[in-house]
Amino acid sequence: MQLPLYCWLYAATADEVPADAAYVELRESGAERPLFGLRADPLAREEAVRHRTPALLDFLLRHIVLAPAFVPHPDARRCAYCDFRPACGAV
Repeated sequence: MQLPLYCWLYAATADEVPADAAYVELRESGAERPLFGLRADPLAREEAVRHRTPALLDFLLRHIVLAPAFVPHPDARRCAYCDFRPACGAV
């Protein structure tokens, strides 16, 4: 969610949708992974950044606010990289 959110914030302030964005896969090879890639359709990219990202953010925030509880689901692969591991009690 973080990278699409950065794209949305950029589009909102610069009044243009970024051509692409990338994240670095630190856990594996350290390679850059593009969000859209070279062949991304500009209209699809525009739709994703300007409309789908805010819709996803709305969904996530509603889910967080309305969830009655957050139950840990221990998974050694994911828990090892989680900043909230000590607080949730999963490990």
